[in-house]
Amino acid sequence: MALSPLYWLAERFGPTRQGAIRLGLVAHRQMVAALRWAVQNPPQPAETNPRILDVPRIRAIAEERARA
Repeated sequence: MALSPLYWLAERFGPTRQGAIRLGLVAHRQMVAALRWAVQNPPQPAETNPRILDVPRIRAIAEERARA
């Protein structure tokens, strides 16, 4: 949790914004929700590339699950 304020500042400062969002911190509950989603929604057989969930997508999945 000591890094949270630093990431918050980095997300608001122009030159570091994109990197801070891309490499941002996620809460344990957000990661568990994303892992649960990944298990329940496996890739289709035709998909040859691995599915990568970035930090914004992990956060979005957790929000969707919290509302459901």
